[in-house]
Amino acid sequence: MIRPFLERGMKGWKITCDSCGKVANFYVDTAREAFDLARRHSWIKSRSRDLCPDHPS
Repeated sequence: MIRPFLERGMKGWKITCDSCGKVANFYVDTAREAFDLARRHSWIKSRSRDLCPDHPS
């Protein structure tokens, strides 16, 4: 799941693993940029679910 957040005056996107609940924060302007950055850190999207590197499809 991806959602915007505001933390200490910094905006970004929070991606949560739909399998284990692990959270990654990406301080970028758009959701597309957040997904691109997440992919570079081995996060994947499988069957409309966001999965962290610990849970390959």
